[in-house]
Amino acid sequence: MVTKHIYIIAYDISNNKRRCEVSQLLEEHGIRMNKSVFECLMLPKTYKALMKTVNGKINPKKDTVLYYPICRNCFEKSERTGKADGNSLMITV
Repeated sequence: MVTKHIYIIAYDISNNKRRCEVSQLLEEHGIRMNKSVFECLMLPKTYKALMKTVNGKINPKKDTVLYYPICRNCFEKSERTGKADGNSLMITV
C-alpha cells in the first residue's frame, strides 16, 4: 500500500498571473499556511505530477518554488506560534 507523504511547498513568484495559477493549483492539493506557503498531504505520484505542472507555469529566471518533503515523525514534532486558525495538517495527521 502506498501512503501519502507530507510536503511543504513555498513560492516567490513575481508575476500576478503566474502566482495566481500556482496558488490555485496548490490550494487544490493542500492547506494554505501563509500567503505563499502550503502544507500538502499527497501520494508521491501526485506530488511528482504537481511539481511538473507547477514548474511548467513559472519563469525559472524570475520565480522560485521550494519543495520540502517532511517525514511524519518530524512533522509531528513541528510547533506553531502566533495566529492559530485551525488550518493545518497538524490536525489531520
